[in-house]
Amino acid sequence: PLPDGVRVYDIAGASHGRSAKRNCTYPPGVLDFTPVMRASLVILDEWVRGRAPPASRLMPLEPRPGEPTLLQAPAHLPGAIVQVPRTDADGNALGGVRLPDVAVPLGTHGAQNLPLADRSCNLDAAYLAFARTRAERAPGDARVPLDERYGGRDDYVTRIRTAAQALVSERFMPPEDAIDAAEAAERVALP
Repeated sequence: PLPDGVRVYDIAGASHGRSAKRNCTYPPGVLDFTPVMRASLVILDEWVRGRAPPASRLMPLEPRPGEPTLLQAPAHLPGAIVQVPRTDADGNALGGVRLPDVAVPLGTHGAQNLPLADRSCNLDAAYLAFARTRAERAPGDARVPLDERYGGRDDYVTRIRTAAQALVSERFMPPEDAIDAAEAAERVALP
């Protein structure tokens, strides 16, 4: 358990870092989590002034020993168990602070990038876009395509706006970033 004076906010789908190296198997993560970082500074400032911060937001974890696409515990630590965030049917992490792009996704954020032997790849999360239509889905991709997921641009923008406003009310997104999220959603090309 965390002490009373500590808060931890996991950002679902966020990358551990960004490298300049781009010979990874999948495209690099695209999730912009700076709104949560800005909100966290305000939360910290308000906490110092006496306003209690939001409760910690953690992603639930689960062990996945032996999964070949994940870094495993080093051989010299035989009792160690690697745990990873639980994910939804789209492969997006559950729990934590879910930005609008994760709550109303156009793809999977935070997927494991390969090769595992290259630290710059495996610390950069991957972004795997959803197919636009069922006919365009890659073999083995069971994720719902965009044309079946959203009822058009207005539906998508409304969902993004709702997710952003929820984060504003929870104090994890500044209001101006919620406006930016809705404006960015209006520019998305949906089928």
